[in-house]
Amino acid sequence: MKNKNAFLESLEHAFELEKKYDVPAVDILLISLNMEGVNYPFLDSKRVRFKMSPYLINEEFYLALTNTKDSRWTHNGKKLLFEKKPIADAELAENDTCDSTYFRKFVNIKGHKIGTEMTINSNNRRKCSGCKFCSTYQLNSAKGDEDDLTSPLKLRKRINHVLINEKLEDLSYVRGISIVTGCFKNEKETLEHILMLNDVLKNNYNFKGELKNMG
Repeated sequence: MKNKNAFLESLEHAFELEKKYDVPAVDILLISLNMEGVNYPFLDSKRVRFKMSPYLINEEFYLALTNTKDSRWTHNGKKLLFEKKPIADAELAENDTCDSTYFRKFVNIKGHKIGTEMTINSNNRRKCSGCKFCSTYQLNSAKGDEDDLTSPLKLRKRINHVLINEKLEDLSYVRGISIVTGCFKNEKETLEHILMLNDVLKNNYNFKGELKNMG
């Protein structure tokens, strides 16, 4: 049965679309992957996440996708394939829990892999009523109360832990931080939270990149 979200006819079709719309083929492939999800048979989980390195570019990505049996994208434990054709090297996937903080889009700097994009799920994402298409609101939190980063003290505690774990001095290498701000009662609380994050990240951790609100 064909996945209802499938738009890519073949691997060759991605390169045809690249020429037609002047969009990199790797971006087209990633759009297809995000729309169809990935078939990862080793976990009985609705969503999985993993690190992958596409063959078309010298970059690493950290993806969170639906685990979809009828997807033409498959993960065999070592490689990511589209219609049985290898597209990228891929690390083992894990259950996509509601971690409060994690890195994406890794680069190699002085022999050390550093994530240049960060996601902060800072307001008890596990309690989110959620949007139907996302399904992350149905997932368990990996760290329990640690995903509550709604005060400067809690935020600094979590960021300090992340820096130690990743062997980083600060967040100067991070180009963008995406904030998931669900569960606030109103716009005022949401804005105050974003301003608090902006102040702590830039003044305490040398963050110079773009702060993004994912809503």
